[in-house]
Amino acid sequence: MFYLFTSISPNLSGENLDYQKFCIASWRQAGFEVATVNGHDEVSRISELGLNVEIVLVEQEKKPLIRDILASIDEKKCQFAGIVNADCAILPYPDLAAKLKQFVNGSLMIAERVDVDSHSLPKPDSCGGFDGFFFDAAILPKNVDANYRIGVPWWDYYLPMKVAAQGHRIVNLETPLLTHRLHNVGWSVDERERVGQAFWRFLHEWRASGAGKFPVFGSEIDGLWPKSILTIDELGVVGSACAKWLQDCRSEVPQQLLPAQMQPLETLLRSTRASLNLMGQQQLELALKLLGSENGNALLKLRIADMERSTSWRITKPLRKVRTVLDGLMQRKQPGDLVVSPRKNQSRIYL
Repeated sequence: MFYLFTSISPNLSGENLDYQKFCIASWRQAGFEVATVNGHDEVSRISELGLNVEIVLVEQEKKPLIRDILASIDEKKCQFAGIVNADCAILPYPDLAAKLKQFVNGSLMIAERVDVDSHSLPKPDSCGGFDGFFFDAAILPKNVDANYRIGVPWWDYYLPMKVAAQGHRIVNLETPLLTHRLHNVGWSVDERERVGQAFWRFLHEWRASGAGKFPVFGSEIDGLWPKSILTIDELGVVGSACAKWLQDCRSEVPQQLLPAQMQPLETLLRSTRASLNLMGQQQLELALKLLGSENGNALLKLRIADMERSTSWRITKPLRKVRTVLDGLMQRKQPGDLVVSPRKNQSRIYL
């Protein structure tokens, strides 16, 4: 089994609960077994939500720490596992979990999300972090700092860089994998600063230890090393440098998530991931709708026609390649919305 771990909020209802079920269904459709890690005061409320997940109880009374989730993964004795932010859906790539197993031996793969609005349309440059991690469980660190929780700033930099400090390989998945519906952040500025200072201490310790291969950051970081505490603005500089370093951890041969006959579409997805300007947003909008259309073939055909009239060579070239793929896709049923069908045993609680 390829387990996907998360920590689901117990305070869900109405549309937010429906969206959580949609996300869980997308993970299962991708081939993952799903487990949510929760503290004592959350378990009973999670059980009442009717989610098709295993519930793993940890000693924390509140939202679990990253090290609690890693300990839960270790207890499962699974060879491969993943961690995902609970409010991110996985795009419906065929047999995704099985494909990722081919790539993660001895490494940790990181996935950026694509933020979308209430109409599922992508929003450019609205996120600078990572929300999905897929890995060989044998490489996970044991001595993990207690400052980090899933969904809080800095944890998504800390986890892969902690793995890199142990000498293991980090790979940034270039093909967009996750979508995330925009909402107000669930953390405070004070929390961002407090955890940021802990992250800066971690970087200092890693740099001094000589372990692994320490990142080569830009010159803007050079003048900060003598400081033990940074300002908010300086932490922002460090965050940007770390995000760029992680984004640049690409494989020499990009991993193929789509079937061979859909390679032009995967090329289109990758080309728009790097830079979502206005035209790039239109490209990605088309590609996301191809993978999970909510509005049907008519909208796809209109979007294709609009974009093929574009005078931009960068836009029309990949579309000309993709057109043959579209013709084939139009002849069969489109994926559509995921349907949540709770199993008989909706939750198993591990005490």
